[in-house]
Amino acid sequence: MIGWLLFTGVLVLFVLALTAEADAAGTEADTAQAQREADAWRAARIESDADVRLGSVLYAFLIADRREPGALATAAGALVAGGALQVRSRGSHGARLTATGLPLPAGCGTVEERLLRAVESAGDVGNVHDLPGVRELTAGLDDSPLTCLYLSPHQEFPTEARRRTRWGPVVAATAVPVAVAAVVLQAWIPAALTLALGAFLLRRPSGTATVRRAPRRTAAARLVQLQAQERHKQLDPGLRDPGRRYTAAEAGWAVAVFGEPALALVDPLLPRVALPPQYDPPMGPGE
Repeated sequence: MIGWLLFTGVLVLFVLALTAEADAAGTEADTAQAQREADAWRAARIESDADVRLGSVLYAFLIADRREPGALATAAGALVAGGALQVRSRGSHGARLTATGLPLPAGCGTVEERLLRAVESAGDVGNVHDLPGVRELTAGLDDSPLTCLYLSPHQEFPTEARRRTRWGPVVAATAVPVAVAAVVLQAWIPAALTLALGAFLLRRPSGTATVRRAPRRTAAARLVQLQAQERHKQLDPGLRDPGRRYTAAEAGWAVAVFGEPALALVDPLLPRVALPPQYDPPMGPGE
């Protein structure tokens, strides 16, 4: 029994040693990742009108945070603000998006035109993401030549901790007298297991590999986001007079840059028909 108790103590130390080394490797990987991002940030360069060149829909697709409404909601905001689409309340049945018969607003692009034609064909729709062939509405956006500039490829960076913590050698050294004590007590199995744990710690590779994945957006994309926020700050729903309506172009940029609150300012019912059914609103700062 005493032999097994001794082995249990070594086993606890063994687990603590592995945990400590994993934590050290994780810290080193985080430091390496932060350095890569800092280097990318210093090297990033964008044109003074990079956001304008993208347009609001492509900006929403490539640049905006994943939890922002997205390209289709941006297009819907522009079309409703421009009068080509309208949202009608159906009481307890929710809201429906319908076409008004007005032409495509000035300044709208391919995605807005596809969305308008799709709603006209459907008659009305409870959510733009339920339209038939919804993926075709944004087809081609991911083929933009700017994609590789603003979105990182699926890239992983393995980092190997160069130094082991002191725990490993300490536990390995402790295993020897504990194994000897177990042999004296004729506890052969605990003695063998204790020596095996010590040998594992001594013979295992000198580093622990930890993987970090590249951020979805590049440093250039984050610069464009800051640029757009500054250029379109007058469209911020929190600073705008509720009685002052957006134009179609303004609505597109307001939704793309500021998200759901801008949709609600275009039309209080618009979030119901423009946001994905499983939309997860962004949390507040620091949450």
